Amino acid sequence: GGDLHDPARLSIHSSADDYEPSAAQLGEAANRHSSVGRNHRDLDPETRVVMDRSIRAFNINPKRGVRVIVESGFVEEGDDEGLARFLAATVGLNKVKLGEWLGEPDDRNVEVLFNYARTYAFE
Repeated sequence: GGDLHDPARLSIHSSADDYEPSAAQLGEAANRHSSVGRNHRDLDPETRVVMDRSIRAFNINPKRGVRVIVESGFVEEGDDEGLARFLAATVGLNKVKLGEWLGEPDDRNVEVLFNYARTYAFE
């Protein structure tokens, strides 16, 4: 609920320089899909190929990459919180492309950004 563009929803109480997802958050993300939350090179070969394809698609065109991530089964359609956890925990995503996609003014991107920020412990 509430206005997605309300800056109070994104208030952060700490320096962004020292953020790191907690073990519990990474574990929760890893439970969403066997590949999330760890280096995708450690996956079984089939899943690694699909993960590599998803990462490449995102790094070339984030909007298309999000579709590939969903179509590949890493995140369910419409699961903005799950997508945020995937984006925060997946090794190999281009951080510039990620920032550009999260910064889009589209309501979905803003909601994913809100959830992405929540994956980090700001205390």
